[in-house]
Amino acid sequence: MGLSKLAKACRECPFKDTCQNKRMEAHGYLMPATMNAGMSAAAPIFRETTTINIGDGTMVEVYKDDIKRELEKIYIHHYLNLEVNMEDKKKDDNL
Repeated sequence: MGLSKLAKACRECPFKDTCQNKRMEAHGYLMPATMNAGMSAAAPIFRETTTINIGDGTMVEVYKDDIKRELEKIYIHHYLNLEVNMEDKKKDDNL
């Protein structure tokens, strides 16, 4: 999965909503958690589990790749919101 956003020049353009020639900036690439280079598509999927304490002594068994996927979603959401907030602050400072 790639991480990208609208290029700075396009974000500042007055025609950004109607333009058909938008440019994107790449910020990185995340490999899917279930993809391994040596893994065959026909091979059975073995998922590693771990037990976590969710409070009050309650122990729950979870899949590690599910935890990793959720953490990646949170990180991506936080990173993109941080970028947007920084751009808004820069615009406010320039006013």
